[in-house]
Formats: sequence, structure tokens, C-alpha cells
Amino acid sequence: MAMSKFELDISYGQIAVFDPSLENPFNDWSERHNQQGFSWRWGSVSFATIENAGVMKISVVSSDKFCQDDQAVRVIRVPFSVPEAGQIEVASIADSVLVELPCGEYSLYFEHMILGVDRVMFSNLSFVRQSEEPGVLLADDLLSPELPLLMEAVPG
Repeated sequence: MAMSKFELDISYGQIAVFDPSLENPFNDWSERHNQQGFSWRWGSVSFATIENAGVMKISVVSSDKFCQDDQAVRVIRVPFSVPEAGQIEVASIADSVLVELPCGEYSLYFEHMILGVDRVMFSNLSFVRQSEEPGVLLADDLLSPELPLLMEAVPG
């Protein structure tokens, strides 16, 4: 199980995961995207964060099985393809980190939580080698996903 930990300075209430070779990696958001908590297109996904700004502590994991964190308040699963170069980028509007992962097809799980009296944002990005349907597996009060989920976005 490969793991990477880092912090990003979140702005505009989103964190993005994408193929670093994309010319326009960030996605536009429609009202439906806001309701479901993510905006997805092939090679790029943006997840809504509970707080609009602040530091987020992020763990990226590659494994054979997903184990949900008991403290998560939001869990979203989407398909994700890691390119042949074996790198993805995890970014906010102002900050980004390159992460190495084996190329291939994954289910990407975004787990989000806010902990402590100082409301520190955390997220786990789990890349699991099982092909699963996209879904909002755990929704907090800010989400009201409509089925079927909107699995189309345009570059932002």
C-alpha cells in the first residue's frame, strides 16, 4: 500500500485531482455539481470542501480495498485513470502536489472530515483497483445529490 501525506492551502472550496498533462485541469461547477459535491470529467475531478478556505491535511493511498474512516462526514467515489506517466496532481487553485501512483484504472474515494475545536480539514484520497460505480456514499448536510449523478463537466 503506497501512501503520501501533505498539506494544501484550500481556496474556493475545492480540491482537484487530475492528470498533470491536462491543459485546463480544473472543472466548472453547475448547480447539480454543487449538490453532489463533485465535478467530474475524464482525467479530472474536483471535490467540494466543507470549508471554503484553509489548510487541508491530505493522505493519498493506493490499495486493493477501501476501508472507510470512522471520522469521515463526506465520502464520494468516482472512476479515475492514472496516466502511463504514473503521476497525478492534487491541487487547490493556489497550491499543488505531484503524487506518483501505478498507472491504471481505479475507483477514487474522497473522504472528508473536519476535526478539533480549530476545525482542521482532512481528506483521504484512496485509489482502489476495483471498478465501482460512482456514488455519494456518505453525505453531510451541505450535499443533496440527485440521481443519476452528473458525470460530465467542462474545463474551468
